[in-house]
Amino acid sequence: MLAKKNKLNGVQYLRGYAAILVVINHLWSHNGYIYKKLNFENIGGFGVDIFFVISGFIMAYTLNDFTKKNNHLAAYEFIKKRVERIYPLYFVILAPSFIIYVLKCMYGSSNFSIATVLGSVLLLPSFNNSESYHMIMSPAWTLVYEMFFYVTLSLIIAISKSKNTCIVMYSLIITAVVFSVNIFGLKGDRLGWVNLSYMVGDPIFFDFIMGFIIFYMKKVNLKTKLSRAVMIFIVVIITLFAMFMASKGLPRILSFGLTSFILVLLFTVNIDSIDNGRFQKEALLLGGASYSIYLTHQLFILLADNIYKKYAWLNSSDFFGLLLSMLVILFGCLVYMKIEKKITAKIKKPHQNTSI
Repeated sequence: MLAKKNKLNGVQYLRGYAAILVVINHLWSHNGYIYKKLNFENIGGFGVDIFFVISGFIMAYTLNDFTKKNNHLAAYEFIKKRVERIYPLYFVILAPSFIIYVLKCMYGSSNFSIATVLGSVLLLPSFNNSESYHMIMSPAWTLVYEMFFYVTLSLIIAISKSKNTCIVMYSLIITAVVFSVNIFGLKGDRLGWVNLSYMVGDPIFFDFIMGFIIFYMKKVNLKTKLSRAVMIFIVVIITLFAMFMASKGLPRILSFGLTSFILVLLFTVNIDSIDNGRFQKEALLLGGASYSIYLTHQLFILLADNIYKKYAWLNSSDFFGLLLSMLVILFGCLVYMKIEKKITAKIKKPHQNTSI
């Protein structure tokens, strides 16, 4: 049997870590010595893969709730919970980004597009290979992938007789589609990062399947007894190794996907030895706030770009990059505590785990 659903602290730790990696990628001084030496240019991508593997694990984990229900009702309840989790806070953060987008269009630095606006609101990919189509909030491309995952998974739930059947069927279909699209040369260009003809052939969807695999490995009660120091050392080594592989041009599924799989696996089967220590409360806060951090850091990217253009020397300062990244993370935590938690409390029942 799996542990109670509220004992996923290891997942929360990694969520916080993944959010930090994305912030560093976008806000750290790009000409800084540390940024270049440690290949921070790619580190945000690693964070995204960690998020996706976690998402696959969590979806398999929470599908327990649907095993005894009608599959159509289960599919509806599943997608309803995902929509409630993704959209409310996203709309709050999208609002100022939309204002900035409109101002750019008014002053001629961007072209206004109804398709872009509607697509950004609904988190839809491009269906016609449009070169101009993009998300108003650039990091929202990952949410388009997430919603694609949720919607397609809910469709499989609706025709499945059991959770296990659903997971196996979904994994086989995604694998077959991705391989077929690539083998037969049907994959489109990435364009604005959310082009559907590119997405259906993107191996990054294997991250979700790797999350499914971790669920089953945890289900058989796989455990490790690694100390906190060893776990931190492993995280550092795996992160550096992932950056090294990415710098050598290895496929993302190997450089980021496989390494994310290893990290998520370790943190789901090694919870006991890393709980109950110093900074646990802070680490859990970062994990809980990871979605707020991820969304709100977009608001600082334009500010950072302007700062680095006006004061070019700051773009070589690792110290300034560190300070700015810390500021963004703290702001995200504040949004989580003051806005996201209140939104979640109004939507979900009091007894539910709001971090899932």
